[in-house]
Amino acid sequence: MNVSEGGLRRLCLGAGLLIAGSSIAIGDDNGVDVVESGELEQSERQAILGINSVGLEETSYRFPVRYCPHERDCRDGGAWSVSLPQGLADAVLADNMPAIIPARYDRLMLSADGTRIETATDVTEIDDAWVDAYQFPAGGDLEAFTTHLQGYLNDQIADPLAELMAASRQARYDEMPREEQTRFIEERAREAGIPADVLEGLLSSAYTFAYHIPPIRGGRFTIQQIQRERADGTTYYVYRTSLSAPVHTRLAVFAFDGEQFEVYNVIDTEPGNFMEAWAQQISGSASVTTRSRPRRSDAQAIFQRAYAASFGDTVTALNVRLKDDDAFTVAAPALSADNGAVEMTVGNQENLRPGAVVRVTRVIDGEREDMGWGRVRDVGDSCLALPEDERTTTRADLVVDAGADAYDQVREIPYTGVFGRFGVGQETSTLTNGEDTDAGEPTYLDLGFVADFAFLRNNASLHGMWTSVDIGIGVLGDGTFQGDEVEGGMAFRLRTGIEYRRHLLGAFYGSVGADFGVEGQRYELREEDLTATSLFVNPRIGAGYHFGPKWQIQASVGYHQPVSENVDYDGTGDHPDVFEGGANAMLSIGYHVDFAGPFANSTAMPSERCQEIRDNGGQDPASAGAGSQDFSGALACAQASR
Repeated sequence: MNVSEGGLRRLCLGAGLLIAGSSIAIGDDNGVDVVESGELEQSERQAILGINSVGLEETSYRFPVRYCPHERDCRDGGAWSVSLPQGLADAVLADNMPAIIPARYDRLMLSADGTRIETATDVTEIDDAWVDAYQFPAGGDLEAFTTHLQGYLNDQIADPLAELMAASRQARYDEMPREEQTRFIEERAREAGIPADVLEGLLSSAYTFAYHIPPIRGGRFTIQQIQRERADGTTYYVYRTSLSAPVHTRLAVFAFDGEQFEVYNVIDTEPGNFMEAWAQQISGSASVTTRSRPRRSDAQAIFQRAYAASFGDTVTALNVRLKDDDAFTVAAPALSADNGAVEMTVGNQENLRPGAVVRVTRVIDGEREDMGWGRVRDVGDSCLALPEDERTTTRADLVVDAGADAYDQVREIPYTGVFGRFGVGQETSTLTNGEDTDAGEPTYLDLGFVADFAFLRNNASLHGMWTSVDIGIGVLGDGTFQGDEVEGGMAFRLRTGIEYRRHLLGAFYGSVGADFGVEGQRYELREEDLTATSLFVNPRIGAGYHFGPKWQIQASVGYHQPVSENVDYDGTGDHPDVFEGGANAMLSIGYHVDFAGPFANSTAMPSERCQEIRDNGGQDPASAGAGSQDFSGALACAQASR
């Protein structure tokens, strides 16, 4: 093929952007090398081509509306229409790019105006576009999307990519001494206008990422009329409008085999269990409160908020599920393993977070043996833009140590920091009025979520802190008041909590914390309803055990103390009107979920410290705050750490 100088420049640039990463030497049965001693080398950075435009199967929706007047039955409120235009979907994708392409990747962004290449140590901008912008016509399902994109990749990218790979692998190149190979790469790099080390590192394999949105099903608007009271005692109404419309995003991964792009994997965000489904419902919801009843014109703004929140949480889930493939996880040899901890060179450059879970393994006779697991305590400053003598190591405390040693492999475990949990609880608090009625003492079944706060916030100062939210449904005990029977009915509570955990012995840990919440109880006295609500605080202590990185059990005891209460009685005469606090106990079991759910809005983006140091010439900036930049365009290439 005859290629002009300008064409060769674009050709080499295209190959540099698309041919991904250097080989990785991590022992595995999937063609990965193990050095003779069984020690494992550190994972290296690789390139990933990401499509910067979302495939939409539907762009228009019509969701039913349910209207619930104050103290009256809910009724049908018709239906509202909303739209998901391509521009909105692509803008939300761009907002999530710091999570999709964090510092563990070399970001190579293509736009109609040129190319921006962001490595760990350098930023290069080239005013040259070499491929047409990609856009998928809305209305196609996943199969149509992958077929269309595969055709685009092969038609516009695979042919020149394969030709350059063939040229680089011709006999005269393979037979060159290392010095001549380096000069060969440098010459091609000069022609392409990109750093030589990037082009050299991009001569082995390539992956492409693209996102597809199937139809959003099950969405519904709910309008609640809520009565509120002014300081002078008069009342007025407000309207809370909410929408639950979870998005089930799919990630299509393509691999370049040297000649063409093939579908490597398709990862979806379908929930794997009840708690993941519930987490998706929560993160895919949005609400707004107004003084007047909302109209159809308000529906689009609420939908956009719900879509953005839900898409962001599906990115979290897709990142976790992607890491089930060893090709997309970070690994490194342990520099040391003593005093119940391991140290390693990977850190913030690879987007490790405080609280991240790692597994330690050793290769024995070609088989990977489990040597324990732990949690990252201190994330090392591993920014490649820093001088080597200024970089620091990452320390992970071992929860389970089965004889970990230096040069064992340390590999991250896919993790969100969030656990769904089921619990049962018993309280001794009762309803009184000068005399103990014995009514109350609810027995609760709780469902909720608990999360590692340091991991969520990406903040080491929060190490050991966990946060939780639970909904409880309970049954109340009977009692007597002034000779009349008080029949216990149902109880409800919503609580959020914070606690500090410290491992005491291996997988056993102790905890101290408190819950804050609201509780409602319903009784019957003299054949009339008695409803009691209260705000409460519940200090507690507990102990727990980890059955591996993704299962935990915990028992706690505390004291339920109401801080304010309100009792409404439909009958006449004297009645109990005071909550008496009491001791309580709870037993819960939790398991890891792939979605952040109620904590989605609290999850911090990956650290950009390494980018800030790079942009400051390798010096630690005096003050942080340099944000990432958004670049529109058809493609986003990224260099990934395996």
